Amino acid sequence: MTTRVTLPEQRARETRQRILKAAERVFRREGYGEAAVEKILDEAGISRGAFYHHFSGKEEVFKALLDAHLDEGFSEFAGVGPAGSLRAVIERFVGLLIEDMQAHLDSKGLPFEFLAQATREEWARGPFEAFHRKAHDLVAEALRSGQRAGSVRSDLDVRAAAWLLLAVSEGLCTFKAIDPEVFDPEALAETWADLIERFVRKQS
Repeated sequence: MTTRVTLPEQRARETRQRILKAAERVFRREGYGEAAVEKILDEAGISRGAFYHHFSGKEEVFKALLDAHLDEGFSEFAGVGPAGSLRAVIERFVGLLIEDMQAHLDSKGLPFEFLAQATREEWARGPFEAFHRKAHDLVAEALRSGQRAGSVRSDLDVRAAAWLLLAVSEGLCTFKAIDPEVFDPEALAETWADLIERFVRKQS
């Protein structure tokens, strides 16, 4: 049975989204440290009362944006699954990493603002830790599955390998954010997949 949304509930949802979109623009432009609730109010065109009806302050808004960003990233990782061959799985993995890299660039630095805040505040660090551990476990389990199927070499330390594979992606994303002209992610895809395959494949 579908629950009907009342007009006040719909308006409340729309106001919350308006605040989040405005805060996203302010955090991207000003950075977390320089952002202020007043700037978010001006950007959203809402009253102070409307803001505090939904959020206790800029920290809670920032945390909501961070959680949404990480949830989206994890759902992409969870999409990596059986694809008929080791190479197909690797290409799908690389493709998702490239899509994630492009999303970071399209966000004009906001993901790096999330990361910077995570180095300073426990409330921002915790969600990142949980995300990275879940992403790591997914990659490690995919490698274990490959070992059980006989396509991934049995001597591979899958936990160490998973961290290394994720670290390469993070590093490339940082390089690209600092110097957008340094490389074309799509042009790296085949070589990236080759490196992973040579690293993990069981030799016949």
